[in-house]
Amino acid sequence: MLLAKLLSLLEGWAPAFRQHRTHSRAIGLALGLLCGLGRRTITRAICFNNRQHQDWGADYKLFNRSRWNACALFGPVIRAIAQYCPKHIVIGLDDTGIKRSGKKVKTARWLRDPLSPPFHVNLIWGQRFLQASLLTPLYRLDGESSPRGLPLRFEEVAAVRKPGKKATQEQQAAYRQAKKTRNLSTAFVAMVRELRQCFDRDGFQQKSVIAVGDGSFCNKTTFRQGFERTILITRARKDLRLCMPHQGQGRRYYSKETFTPEKVYQNPTITWKEAKIFHGGKYRRVRYKEVC
Repeated sequence: MLLAKLLSLLEGWAPAFRQHRTHSRAIGLALGLLCGLGRRTITRAICFNNRQHQDWGADYKLFNRSRWNACALFGPVIRAIAQYCPKHIVIGLDDTGIKRSGKKVKTARWLRDPLSPPFHVNLIWGQRFLQASLLTPLYRLDGESSPRGLPLRFEEVAAVRKPGKKATQEQQAAYRQAKKTRNLSTAFVAMVRELRQCFDRDGFQQKSVIAVGDGSFCNKTTFRQGFERTILITRARKDLRLCMPHQGQGRRYYSKETFTPEKVYQNPTITWKEAKIFHGGKYRRVRYKEVC
């Protein structure tokens, strides 16, 4: 039952490949990576399919020569699950670091270890990726299942390498400009827009997208973008200074009056509101404040 359902989803990969044999080979390797024992490598997947005594060239060429779009592999997941989202399609985005042992990987660098204790920051050598997951409201089906995150995108966001001490002024200026255009926030904006277009192609134009991000995406790069039929929600520091758009004459864009989330929390004149959410196997009421 489970294998038949998985194979039916993998059959939806056909538009991503130019040839049927490439599609069949991709399905076999996907099952090998999922069900093979030990490390999740291409070699393990080939051995799982009992092809270890045959030529491996075609299997490796699937990853380095075949022309196929990795984003198209998530199409069957979107078409199968997004229909269960009644009004909104909620996606969660966050960055993650994958450890690497090789020192010659071009896009690898020292990253902050998220598992390090708060009193001591540890570093890991790895690559940085931006991932997006579709948050499925399973509690709407049976009333007791918690939401699950299904992967939609997993793209590398390599940091711009800083030039050396002997770099020219042109190289320094190019580095500063590249930091503004090739960073995690710009990749976040591009991914949200691409997912919005993907949902529209699959027939979900009438549903709005709620993009949920971490505190690192709470900046002007993300909030200044005019997302179409998309709501952006991020976490913010309690001492972050916020302001509303300027109301009145003049060329000023932001208002002079600023506030912080902590001041809103402590302000007795702003009344508390209640909302009903599903968490921990049942519906619960949470309090919140709204500033318009």
